[in-house]
Amino acid sequence: MTEHTPTPWEVERCQSGDMEMQGVRGANGRIVIADLLRDGQDDIDYAFIVRAVNCHEELVKALERVMNNCVECGEEDEPCVDCECARAALAKAKEEAPA
Repeated sequence: MTEHTPTPWEVERCQSGDMEMQGVRGANGRIVIADLLRDGQDDIDYAFIVRAVNCHEELVKALERVMNNCVECGEEDEPCVDCECARAALAKAKEEAPA
């Protein structure tokens, strides 16, 4: 398998007897993450994961545009501080080692 579960992802809850569970479901209906609810922090963490996943591609494209259209460093050999930060963030987002 080479592709992640399609977006958008969403948080959902379900009840089974006295156990409450929370999970993340992908656009294809696949449950990506599921766990027993322990406290309110779970709600916050699951929502954070879903927001990060759902905007990932947009953020990657925005960083690439910033780097490709930078007026500060343009054609120079050394990238500016902003492009260095964008390059490092893109490497993390794409799981690549920074150049």
